[in-house]
Amino acid sequence: MLVLTGQRKNEIALLRWREVGSDALELPAERMKGKQAHTLPLSTQAAAIIASMPKLALQVPDDYVFGPSSVEPFDRIKRALDAHMGATRRWQIRDVRRSVASGMARIGVPVPVIEKILAHRGGTFRGVVGTYQRHSFLPEMAAALQKWADHVERLVGGKQAKVVKLHRQ
Repeated sequence: MLVLTGQRKNEIALLRWREVGSDALELPAERMKGKQAHTLPLSTQAAAIIASMPKLALQVPDDYVFGPSSVEPFDRIKRALDAHMGATRRWQIRDVRRSVASGMARIGVPVPVIEKILAHRGGTFRGVVGTYQRHSFLPEMAAALQKWADHVERLVGGKQAKVVKLHRQ
């Protein structure tokens, strides 16, 4: 989910059923670093992961999506990943977020859309732009997240991307 959404680890680890909509996550301000609520459209792949999570018979909106408690400690999960990855460069969980942002840019997602997905308030949206730009970017975010999830799925599945050679006129 971190790779598919680009969100911070605790924004996903502490995800509760009340924050899951039919096609988006509604992350409350108190759980966001920037202290502003964040709507994040879900790709079909991310929605499928959430839909696959077992629902308890007595599930309440405060229940965590990924288990009876939050998905912590991440250091145990990271150690298992490190062991599986072998001799790779040292990395941290937050590097996933950087990789998502860089990967999205590499496949053509515009930086302002990436910033909206990541819930960044600086960068493109600081100063005057942040004051006057009120478009939600939800349709653009949804398209970008689906494009990203499809790309990740191709990479994980080992399928070659379809490359079309363009001829100059």
